[in-house]
Amino acid sequence: NDLMSLGLHRLWKAFAIEVSGVRAGDRVLDVAGGTADLSLAFARRVGSSGQVWLTDINNAMLVRGRDRLIDHGFMVPAAQCDGEKLPFPDGHFDCVTCAFGLRNMTHKDAALAEMARVLRPGGRLLVLVVFAEADGEAVAHHRPVEVLEADLAGGQDAIVLVSPVDRAA
Repeated sequence: NDLMSLGLHRLWKAFAIEVSGVRAGDRVLDVAGGTADLSLAFARRVGSSGQVWLTDINNAMLVRGRDRLIDHGFMVPAAQCDGEKLPFPDGHFDCVTCAFGLRNMTHKDAALAEMARVLRPGGRLLVLVVFAEADGEAVAHHRPVEVLEADLAGGQDAIVLVSPVDRAA
């Protein structure tokens, strides 16, 4: 992420946390959470009355993220799972995030549909992508560092932060 975003991914993640609306008591799912950057920030926000789940399909990344959370004093549940087949009930989370992980998912539409499925009505989906991650023309014509907002079928908000990495990179 440092190389692909020229280090700016940290600022985009901080912005995503701010626009998430997550507060004490909320339930947050971090899909493809890897080293747990977002999980750690959200764990601080939700406090002991909330819950953050760290997920990743890659066990080594999941262990690294889980260990990092423990090192910071947070016992956050972690699940090794495929973002295209999330093992959570419908409408369970107040916020679902996927920061720079969509590029690793084979069926991006299926992954996004799964994220929307586990999101409660009125919840918020935050997806951070770089141009190289985006499929099709929907993102290709947008300028760098745009925030794309959309309403999902269940009344949830979707926010996609598009980074300034050229598609040809």
